[in-house]
Amino acid sequence: APWMPFVEGPRFWVGLAPFLTLKATDVYQSEKYTQDIDFMKLIQVAEGRIEAYRQGNLPLSKVFDVNKMGKLLALTDLVGNYHTLALNNTRYYYNPVTGFIEPIAYDNNNINPLSKLSFIGAGRRFIDQENEDSDWEWPLAVFRDKLLFKKYIESLEEVSDKDFLDRFFLETEGEAQDKLKLLHRSYPFYEFDKKEIFYKNQEYI
Repeated sequence: APWMPFVEGPRFWVGLAPFLTLKATDVYQSEKYTQDIDFMKLIQVAEGRIEAYRQGNLPLSKVFDVNKMGKLLALTDLVGNYHTLALNNTRYYYNPVTGFIEPIAYDNNNINPLSKLSFIGAGRRFIDQENEDSDWEWPLAVFRDKLLFKKYIESLEEVSDKDFLDRFFLETEGEAQDKLKLLHRSYPFYEFDKKEIFYKNQEYI
């Protein structure tokens, strides 16, 4: 785990649509850990918490790291693309130190003007968990949790600060150039031309 070098936790693919009979989780490389009793216990704990959320027995903020979830949602607004939030693209890490499940941003495939879309949280409202008319569609279901919604708004405020993108591009410039050189081996004419969209989305937010 990046936070605790000597503590490893399971990484999951999670089907988070509540009340479905589909298996809730799929653990990466689980066959490697079948003899690791401690690791298998972590899997049981994580699966139990995910299932409790799926069944409506625990709120999202008691299961997931809402700081990281809120940040991920705000970042999808910043890039103007929600592909990474699709159920078949979601990846998660169970942090055995905090006891929370953390999202892993994965497979974003484009950068689009946010003005042509909408905020992922636009028009969401808090609805009683028992209300059958409320939205259980993933990822919109996360906005039923007030604490998550609060962290999402805070993250929007963070990513809308011009310094946020200025620092990002400055700190990643060297790595970006290395990746461009690698891409140019197969796509010699490719140039990254999305920076303006990033800043326009930031201003829109």
